[in-house]
Amino acid sequence: MTHSEVVGYAVLLIVSGVCLTALAASGFGGKSPGNRAVNGLFAGLFLIYGLYLLLIFDGGTVFVSYYAFVVPILLIVNAFRTRSANKAASDARNEPGYPNPNAAYMQQAASNPYLQQNAAPNPYLNQNPAQSAAPNPYPSQDPGNPATSG
Repeated sequence: MTHSEVVGYAVLLIVSGVCLTALAASGFGGKSPGNRAVNGLFAGLFLIYGLYLLLIFDGGTVFVSYYAFVVPILLIVNAFRTRSANKAASDARNEPGYPNPNAAYMQQAASNPYLQQNAAPNPYLNQNPAQSAAPNPYPSQDPGNPATSG
């Protein structure tokens, strides 16, 4: 490879690495942490190898991998697919769906003043019977208890 080809390849590796870093960091498409980690791993490898070729490489054999250009394209396509699938799923959740069979009753109940929730609270609800019981006016007839025996 000529020097200009090596520089061009290194620049393309760095551009691919930067794109994958942005994709991994932003979580575009609502990806899972595993997908983001794979993007970050490839981004790091592309950036390191591109910077090595650009700054340190002095001649010799260059490992040219076409995966360096195919993988970013596949990962970006996967991000768009994931994003569109997530959008379709959220749109499906927001659809009105089937009609509510109790809608007429609920509408009637809302207009009924006796069924409204903002009425005065019932004082007898949610009370502990042991606490709210009135004292017994008649003492028990327990012969073993001197306070109650006549």
